[in-house]
Parts: sequence; structure tokens; C-alpha cells
Amino acid sequence: MAILSQEQDASVLRTILGQAGSYPLFLIGSYNLQLQGVQVPAADIDILTSDAGVKHFAKLYNEAIINERGFLEFWTTIQDIEVNFTSYDNNPLHPEPLAENVVRVSLGNLALPGLSSASEHVFYRSSGREKDIAKLALIEESPHFKK
Repeated sequence: MAILSQEQDASVLRTILGQAGSYPLFLIGSYNLQLQGVQVPAADIDILTSDAGVKHFAKLYNEAIINERGFLEFWTTIQDIEVNFTSYDNNPLHPEPLAENVVRVSLGNLALPGLSSASEHVFYRSSGREKDIAKLALIEESPHFKK
């Protein structure tokens, strides 16, 4: 599903934040990069949290948790937008974020923590996915990118 509109995106993120309780949440992926000014296409919203956070949201949305890659994750649709919840526990590509790897990203009057473009660059470089090669160049061209 495509990102529909800034208002709908903000509504989905507010819904997620309102349901999070004390579980940590970090915006990751292409949509996170878009909010940091990187001109990448985004087809969904990706959320990084703990194992407990993944279990919490999977129960809320009545979704099955997948553990095919050694860490917990699942996909769901919220207000017609596809959302992926991924755990940082036991996740070699997205370990628990350190404070220096987290930035505040904004969508209108909504602000939330996201991984820095430098952290995302490390992820995309390490992922080995063909589809991520173009993203690396776009991140490097971004004025906010710091190696």
C-alpha cells in the first residue's frame, strides 16, 4: 500500500504512539528517510521496537508474529496503510538504537524518534538487498547525511 497523505500518515502514527504505552518505538525505513528529507519512495511505515513491543502490537491487531529471520516481526494494515513492526532484539541489522543514532523526525506537529540517516545507511549497506542500492546513493546525496 502506498503512503496516502500527510494527514493520514500522521493519523496512523498518532494511533501507534497512542497504543505504545511504555514500549519503545523508532521510525525506520524509507518513510523515516523521507521525513529526514531524503528523496526515496516509501510504500509503508516501518516501526522498530522490542520483542515485547512486537508482541503487544501483534495482539492489538490480531496478527501472527513471524520469526523467519531470527527476530520477531509482523505486518498489518492500519487505516489503509501497511505497517511493519520489527524487533531490535536479536536483530543483527537493526540492533537496539543507541542515543547517538536516534533523531527526532516530524510530520506536521507530530514528532517521534527515528533512526538517523547514517544508521539507515549502515542498514541498507549491510542488508545486501538489490532494491536498496539506489537508496544508498540518495541517502549520501541528502544534506543531513553525515558519515
